[in-house]
Amino acid sequence: MKLREGLNKWLRRRIAALRRAHLRAYPSAMSWSLRAPRLALHPSRSLMQTFLRRLIALAGLAAVLQGCAVQPAQPDLPPRAQPVDDNPTRTALAFHAASQKPGGPQAPARPQTPLQQVQLALQLGGPNNADLPRAMALLESVLRSDAPQAQQLHPLARLLHEQYNARQRADAAAERASASARDAQRRADALQDKLDALAEIERSLPTRPARPGTRKETAR
Repeated sequence: MKLREGLNKWLRRRIAALRRAHLRAYPSAMSWSLRAPRLALHPSRSLMQTFLRRLIALAGLAAVLQGCAVQPAQPDLPPRAQPVDDNPTRTALAFHAASQKPGGPQAPARPQTPLQQVQLALQLGGPNNADLPRAMALLESVLRSDAPQAQQLHPLARLLHEQYNARQRADAAAERASASARDAQRRADALQDKLDALAEIERSLPTRPARPGTRKETAR
């Protein structure tokens, strides 16, 4: 800033000096031009051209010096931090969506935080590696916790626990129905075996001889 102010003052002084020199030279040039009519405009034109050339040179020098002036150093700004999602529910659901893809992330086998417990419960509730009892135990642990992160996860944990409980009851009912069907099938097979055995016994018995009167009546 001081360099620029000093340069401007020096330029103003030089321009003022050139103007004074031009004004001093102009009357003598005019008197001389009156004595030489053919060259009347030559001295003033030459002085004006010289003045313009010097003025242009000074302007160019000022532009170069201003361009070379030391600019104040810009402070180094810290790198912009990436936005972090502080909603553990969205984080858990995003993890679940990513874990369904091939090569997706996996929840730690020993979760340390409520978020990791919910992530593992989501993974254990999948169709491929379903372990509903353990998943429900993890969710119950989150629901019992009073930590701030656990409290934010309570609605999701409660919903998942209800769904897993309903699935567990449905699986148990399906297993009971399947067991009943298998038992009924075994009883039906046992009854069929008895019927087949009775039929085999009946076929093995000797046939009784027919009565003579029965033959004559049959012939008539």
